[in-house]
Amino acid sequence: MFYELTFDMERIDAAIKMVLIQFLQKNQI
Repeated sequence: MFYELTFDMERIDAAIKMVLIQFLQKNQI
């Protein structure tokens, strides 16, 4: 259970980073 929760947190963190990168790239254009 704890392992699954940690795995979900890592996926959420990765998703947030991807969104931030895309947001920054759009602002640079």
